[in-house]
Amino acid sequence: MEKYAAQYVNLSRNIRFYRKLARLTQSQLAEMADISTGWMGHIESESMITPVSLQTIFAIAEALGIHESKLFEKREL
Repeated sequence: MEKYAAQYVNLSRNIRFYRKLARLTQSQLAEMADISTGWMGHIESESMITPVSLQTIFAIAEALGIHESKLFEKREL
């Protein structure tokens, strides 16, 4: 898992970036993506290298109104 740590951190940052851009709370996005608020928190946490299913990524992207590829783009701090 550590092999892909940077990619997980990037995914977390992008989800958080687009969520804030949409002016949504973690709870709101979690509800829209049909996942728990706790799981949403884990996904967004850069310290939690958490495998995420494609189904969850697709649901988050759909809830944010963006193409899922946006969640994988390299984002600098």
